[in-house]
Amino acid sequence: MKKCNLYRCLIIAVTALLLVGITGCRDVAEEIPPPSGLSAEEEQGEKQGEDSEGEGASKDDLDTPEDDGSDWFNGEEWEKADEDGWDEETAGSNIEQESSTGTGTTPLPWMEMIEKLSFLESPIPGAKISTRDSHLPGAPRPYRSGTHEGLDYYNGYCGVEIYFGAPVYTAAEGTVVRVDHDYQELTREKREKILRHVKSLGYTPEKELDILRGRQVWILHRERVLTCYAHLDEVNEAFAVGDKVSRGDVLGTIGNSATSADVDGTQEDAHLHFEIWVDGHYLGEGLSPEKVRRLWQKVLLKH
Repeated sequence: MKKCNLYRCLIIAVTALLLVGITGCRDVAEEIPPPSGLSAEEEQGEKQGEDSEGEGASKDDLDTPEDDGSDWFNGEEWEKADEDGWDEETAGSNIEQESSTGTGTTPLPWMEMIEKLSFLESPIPGAKISTRDSHLPGAPRPYRSGTHEGLDYYNGYCGVEIYFGAPVYTAAEGTVVRVDHDYQELTREKREKILRHVKSLGYTPEKELDILRGRQVWILHRERVLTCYAHLDEVNEAFAVGDKVSRGDVLGTIGNSATSADVDGTQEDAHLHFEIWVDGHYLGEGLSPEKVRRLWQKVLLKH
C-alpha cells in the first residue's frame, strides 16, 4: 500500500513538472515579437485587411477616373467646351507638317488668328460659310493632286444667291497688289495640259495653281494679311496696283474663269474663290473641316 502511494506521488509530481514546462514555453513564445515588428494582434489584423481587399474588393470598388470626376470631358461636354472656345487657343499650334507654302513655320493659334483678322468681313454681304466640306480650305483636289486653299461661295450653299456677274467686295481696307486687267482666257488644250502635268507630279506647283485660279485681285492688308479673289469674270477698271481701297469697294464680279465650264464657253459653275493668307499660310491650313468652318465663321461672321 505504501509502494502504491509512492508511485502515485511520483506520477503527480512528474505531471506537474510537465505542465509547468509547457506553460513556461508558451509564455516565452508570446514575448518574442513576430518578424514583421508588429504585435501578434497587429499582424493578425494586417492579414485580415489583406484578405478582405483581395477577396471583397473589385475594380469597380476602387478609385477610378469615373469615380473621381476626371472623366467629365465626354462628347456632350466637348461640344459645349468647344463652343465656349476651350480648344481655340491651341488648336492651330499643334500642326507639325510643313506648310505647302514652304515657309517651314506653323499657323498661329486660333485665338491669335481670330484677333489678327478681326478687321475682315465677308466679300459677299450676308453670305455664310459653305455647308459643303469640299468648298473649304484644306479640301483635297484630286483632279490636280492638290489642296484647296480658299473658301468657295456657291449658290445654294452659303445662304445668299450666287450668280454670274454678281458684285464682289473688298473684305477690308488695304493696297491693291494685283489686278488682272489683261487676263488671257484659258483654252481647253492648255488647261488639260496643265492638269496632266500636275497629276504626273503628284502636286500643284504655284505657277500652275495661279493659272487655274483664273482672273484675280489680290489686296495687302495690315499685319501682312493678304486676301485673294479668284475665278472673277470682270475686275474694277479703276483699280490699279498700289491703289488704296476701303472695305466694301466693288473689286469685280463673280465668274468661272479658268474652270472647265469657262473653257466650254458657258456660265455654269459660277462662284467666288476667296483666300485669306497670314504670314505665308492660308487660313485653315492643317485643320479639320469642322475646325476650318468654325474658324472662318469667327473671322468673317462676327455680327
